[in-house]
Amino acid sequence: MKFVRFGGLSSVYQDQYKTGDKSFHNPPKKRGCYAFLRGHIDKFLIGSTYEPGHISNKSYWLKDDDGNRIKYDDIFYTVEVKKSDSIEFISKINPIYIKLLKKQKIKSKDIECYKGYACVLKKPKVFEYDGEIWHHLGENLKPEQIIESSGSWVKTTMDEFEFALKIEYKKLLKDKHKTDKEFNILNFKGRQNPFKPSFGIKYNKDHLEVFIEKIN
Repeated sequence: MKFVRFGGLSSVYQDQYKTGDKSFHNPPKKRGCYAFLRGHIDKFLIGSTYEPGHISNKSYWLKDDDGNRIKYDDIFYTVEVKKSDSIEFISKINPIYIKLLKKQKIKSKDIECYKGYACVLKKPKVFEYDGEIWHHLGENLKPEQIIESSGSWVKTTMDEFEFALKIEYKKLLKDKHKTDKEFNILNFKGRQNPFKPSFGIKYNKDHLEVFIEKIN
């Protein structure tokens, strides 16, 4: 399967690992790295580690031509747009930084804020992996399909993970179609991706996060 990883692909020590803390997003092992299924990135989950200089190496400071860090609020400003029945607030880029971003080939969607300053999220790495994998889909499997568990995390072969993922899609699609009908959203056509619907209910992707002890 293809996965997406922000930062390097080497196994790293996990600062959040605590043998007594089995929180949902705490790592199941001391060493390894988090990743996302391709097409199922949840940027909220990487927010705690995109500090430039973090061992994950997933971002860098945005600097001007003189090498100075740029404050996040200096780059963006908010525009109030009045409509007939509502008011919308749209974020725009300060004109003096448009040329800089273009020069450095930076997209505004990749700019994040860390302690008041702007940092740039590096382009993620896409890789293929077929080994054992930790994930949160254990409820879709039988005990004999699970190699090891840690809190809500379970470790399985890739075949079992793909099996659990298919069941997850079926469950969510069934629930989505039922909910759509309850809200009279009846014009869906065929099979949909419950995590990327064009309309109707949308499901959180954070439980599709995976953890791999060693990629290479």
